[in-house]
Order: sequence, then structure tokens, then C-alpha cells
Amino acid sequence: MLAIAPRMIGIGTVRNMDVPVTIEIHDREPDNDTSEWDHVVEAALDVGSGRIVVAGCTDYFPDAMRVEVPSGSYCVRVSYGALENISADGLSGEDHYRVQLWLGPSSTAVHVVKQRSK
Repeated sequence: MLAIAPRMIGIGTVRNMDVPVTIEIHDREPDNDTSEWDHVVEAALDVGSGRIVVAGCTDYFPDAMRVEVPSGSYCVRVSYGALENISADGLSGEDHYRVQLWLGPSSTAVHVVKQRSK
């Protein structure tokens, strides 16, 4: 549910609809609360421009939201919640997502912190 490429992270969702996403920028690694989430993965993101673009797959990129951050290498933790609370047709649900970023070492490895059970 996570794809990485140089200077980019793609987050997969369980619905092909607009979903709630929270983005948090931290000064240091946030506390571990993986027990509250269904699936948690970590990766690295190099931000040379000082801006992170937040865009869905159908968003018009020039109009997508930008988040200003100091340039550098970031650790990224993506937490996925309520993944099993999806309607039978896959159009509605209570799934939600959180993206946490903090300055840290650059690494291309994806680390699954907590594996989704299904």
C-alpha cells in the first residue's frame, strides 16, 4: 500500500474515493501508537525544494496543496485506520490515513512497522 520513487511517495487507499488524510510535521520522531492503527509503514523522502505536494490520483497537480517544510531528508510514517469498515461496493467507509514526517536519515528502504491482517 506504499510506492516509493526518488522524491515521491504514493500512498494506496482501500477506496477509490476521496478519503480523510491528516498530515503532521514533527521536530522529532513521534511516539509509537501503532496499536491504534491497522497498518503502518515507514519510508524516507528527500525534499530539496522545501515544499511537499499533496495530491490525489485525479488532482490537477498545479492546483494541489503544498506544505512548506525545511529542505532535507525526512522519515515518513504512514498509518492506515479502519480499513475493514468499507461498504460492499467499496464506495463508502470509515477508513482514514495519517502521514507523519520528521527530519531524519535518508534511506530508500520501506519498513512495514505493522502488517494489515487481511
